[in-house]
Amino acid sequence: MPLSSRLTRREDIGVTSPYRLDALGQAGGPRTNAAESEAKRERDKTFQEGFRAGEAAARALAEREQARLDEILDAHEREMGRLNEDLARAVIALATDVAKHVTRTHIAVHEDAVLPVIRDALALIREDASPARLYLAPDDAAHAERAIGAELAQRGCRIVPEPALGRGECRLEGAHAQVDATLATRWRKALAPLGDTRDWLD
Repeated sequence: MPLSSRLTRREDIGVTSPYRLDALGQAGGPRTNAAESEAKRERDKTFQEGFRAGEAAARALAEREQARLDEILDAHEREMGRLNEDLARAVIALATDVAKHVTRTHIAVHEDAVLPVIRDALALIREDASPARLYLAPDDAAHAERAIGAELAQRGCRIVPEPALGRGECRLEGAHAQVDATLATRWRKALAPLGDTRDWLD
């Protein structure tokens, strides 16, 4: 075939424009940009949703941990309160045991120990409540008669030996009043403010 038959004449083609390689990269440009923007929006949306979910999960975990810490602190405070109460009771028990021992020793060694008890009992009744009977342990009765017998007589108070009473105890009975100054009664009154209910003989 002759070469002239393979060629197209310019006047047969019409209007043309030159071929440019840089136009290849722009093929479908607007559609590609829109797809990328949509993908970016989806990624941003997913990120924000994940961030919010993570933030909520972290807040919930922090609240659970705070509640657990509060429970631990409350339990610790309760335990410390219980230990303090136990310690206070132990100290009171020790102090009362020491006081009981000292009181018994003082009464056994000092025969005058009953005299302040008698005067305190007399101060609790009116002077016009005579005649009164003062009950004392036999040994205390003999000593009181020697030490303050005259003073008691002036008050119209008669000493009555009472074997049922122990050393350092007394019971005073007037016309209108009675005073129980036994060790058991005095002991209960002394320990009542401390919340200790143990008896003198415990």
